[in-house]
Amino acid sequence: MSDSSSLQQPLGQPLTSSTEANTAAPRTGVVGKLSFLDRFLTLWILLVAGVGLGLGQVDAIQDFIDDTTVDGTNVLVAIGLLVMMYPPLAKVRWNLVHQIFADWRLLLLTTVQNWVLGPFVMFFLSSAFFHDDVGYMTGLSLVGCARCIAMVVVWNSLAGGDAEYCAAIVAMNSVLTIGLYSPYAGLFINDLPSHLGIDSSAEIHVAMGEVAKNVGIYMGAPFVAALLTWYTLTKTKVPLLLYFMFMFVVSFLMSWWLGATYEQTVALSFTAASNNFELALAVAIASFGLKSDPALMSVVGALIEIPTMLALVYLAFWFRKTLFTVRKKDDEAALVDAMEEAEDSATAGVYAKKTDL
Repeated sequence: MSDSSSLQQPLGQPLTSSTEANTAAPRTGVVGKLSFLDRFLTLWILLVAGVGLGLGQVDAIQDFIDDTTVDGTNVLVAIGLLVMMYPPLAKVRWNLVHQIFADWRLLLLTTVQNWVLGPFVMFFLSSAFFHDDVGYMTGLSLVGCARCIAMVVVWNSLAGGDAEYCAAIVAMNSVLTIGLYSPYAGLFINDLPSHLGIDSSAEIHVAMGEVAKNVGIYMGAPFVAALLTWYTLTKTKVPLLLYFMFMFVVSFLMSWWLGATYEQTVALSFTAASNNFELALAVAIASFGLKSDPALMSVVGALIEIPTMLALVYLAFWFRKTLFTVRKKDDEAALVDAMEEAEDSATAGVYAKKTDL
């Protein structure tokens, strides 16, 4: 029997090693493959958020922030956002973007997953859960239309996905973000809410000052800040968890059904389920202020995404053992049947010749 890697033909140009090699169980733990910074990224975010909340209660820090603010934009925050956005964009392997065009069906699939399914799923989840909290709804909507271009590479690698194919999708999403993020943000913040009976622009304008006052001035003690963080995480994790799980599972099944290899399926699924929280945070701060609900939601979203994506890596491994093992067995059975049919045909032909003689 031929090598099993030849039984499953990818739809596009082959970008990885054999399927046989990729079905082997990972030798080391997923968490152990993460770098020290990535492994404890959730902890770092919590620590930095706590330090920021604590410093925000110091009058001298507040005065310094006011002194470095020009036309409603803090200069230091603006510089920090630019520095934050540069590394993931610099790491994009732009020379690989052509690989996404190797198969037009997968190109169409990832475009629909990232720029139709993802943004609208997040918007409808945010409007369903936060129709009475427009600031939170806006923050989640900004996250939904910001496709991930950084950590998705890590999740894809941990799950054994196609690194080059994932890099190509990331490069394409980076280009599309430049043109699509602004109209999407306007659609989800200004237009669609009004069709649902939500006057988002007015409520955000009114609520922003109150939220800035409550979050920035009246938090007082670290205990109160911790309670607020816990409450916010508890309140917002349900739609975010639903979003990540829905996008990953649906994208995985769509890709598998279309016949993509496991490696391509992982790349397609993680890029569809991940979001660019850096961009969402930058737009939220620039548009609604440093202390606004949308900005808070962008930070909370990153806290929830990291452990969720790590769990989805294990789910991808489980899918590989179930869906792709079944496909492999079906392919092998089909090959055996084809060989037996060919052998029977050959035998029948030989018998017919002998009969003629």
